[in-house]
Amino acid sequence: SSIPRPSAVAKVTGLAEFGADAAVRMPENTLHLALAQAKVSHALIKGIDTSEAEKMPGVFKVLTHKDVKGKNRITGLITFPTNKGDGWERPILNDEKIFQYGDALAIVCADSEANARAAAEKVKFDLELLPEYMSAPEAMAPDAIEIHPGTPNVYYDQLEEKGADTAPFFSDSGNVVVEGSYYTQRQPHLPIEPDVGYGYINEQGQVVIHSKSVAIHLHALMIAPGLGLEFPKDLVLVQNTTGGTFGYKFSPTMEALVGVAVMATGRPCHLRYNYEQQQNYTGKRSPFWTTMRYAADRQGKILAMETDWTVDHGPYSEFGDLLTLRGAQYIGAGYGIANIRGKGRTVATNHCWGAAFRGYGAPESEFPSEVLMDELAEKLGMDPFELRALNCYKEGDTNPSGQIPEVMSLPEMFDKMRPYYEESKKRVKERSTAEIKRGVGVALGVYGAGLDGPDTSEAWVELNDDGSVTLGNSWEDHGQ
Repeated sequence: SSIPRPSAVAKVTGLAEFGADAAVRMPENTLHLALAQAKVSHALIKGIDTSEAEKMPGVFKVLTHKDVKGKNRITGLITFPTNKGDGWERPILNDEKIFQYGDALAIVCADSEANARAAAEKVKFDLELLPEYMSAPEAMAPDAIEIHPGTPNVYYDQLEEKGADTAPFFSDSGNVVVEGSYYTQRQPHLPIEPDVGYGYINEQGQVVIHSKSVAIHLHALMIAPGLGLEFPKDLVLVQNTTGGTFGYKFSPTMEALVGVAVMATGRPCHLRYNYEQQQNYTGKRSPFWTTMRYAADRQGKILAMETDWTVDHGPYSEFGDLLTLRGAQYIGAGYGIANIRGKGRTVATNHCWGAAFRGYGAPESEFPSEVLMDELAEKLGMDPFELRALNCYKEGDTNPSGQIPEVMSLPEMFDKMRPYYEESKKRVKERSTAEIKRGVGVALGVYGAGLDGPDTSEAWVELNDDGSVTLGNSWEDHGQ
């Protein structure tokens, strides 16, 4: 049966209650939080002076790392054994170093958001400035210091090897070779609602945190040790109505900060980022630097591919190795390329940390390989549509990780598209003038290209004593 989404009417009529709406109904004794944030991107912290902020109107308490009851770190849950870091490099409240602009050094708890923000401006920092590495090439320079002492700035390497050695294909004068270098930029998610969250201690003595988290169980595991709590015994996370987050809320952004304040004050607490904070203190799509080349025969069949990609993931490692692995999965994805050699790496920098974003690694990887396909078509004097149709997955092909695609849908798709493509070429040629040139572009995109396993979902159902039924799941409403 087809059933309307339960929240649909509320959303399209503007009645849905999002986080900022729900915060209005917080109890009268709620404390409103504001962050005292770093205005530099890399520095040693010599001291934090909260004395002037504590005297400001309406201030109840000013918190620093000394008020955090756990290990004061958000774990990136490193799962790749070759990762040179341990995943514990991200502070909840920075204690020793500033790693990026916007890092939170103190939390002001006050009777209103306006009073909290005014007091946050009065927190003073004694800093020793360090070199700021705002791109992966800068952080990879021979004289660059380690952003996280003891862990190299290049902290994860990803190798790719499929089929035969690729070198002979590029040295064969009978083959056509194209090469290019490409950059995809850091990108903000720009949701309508900035980050907002609130928390309290419930009747069972548990810390309860409401936010736009789209991974409440994952985030609980990431923040509980830093707060000094055991999950699920001591900690409850609740997902507010979320809207589009487009991936950035796969990272905890404020949950641990709210938890620290609730635990340190014993009172309900509310934290709302303004849009400047949304930009400087939530994760972004990570830039990729990619160099690659194809070797093809004179008919256009790609025989080999070589790739090298570098991921600027900012200062915090969470999921950076997984994102780098995406380069191996998606560069050249969609095409039956028998022989591949590649190497990628994750680099720590002092720019805003990297988070998930729609397509997660595929746009960064398929942009270079698709642009290079057009360059190969130009060098061959071949239609870029037909070059793609020739090379797309067919029986006997495997994807870059060596997996056989479960369905061979691309040849049929190209056959169905061909008449529309030819008609479009004719139409734009007729409409082009000496002043305005029109053209038709084509690209092949593949996502879910292997490795991650089957898609799964879970729900629980409980029969209550009164005969009613309670159903629970993680509703995952985040524009994906």
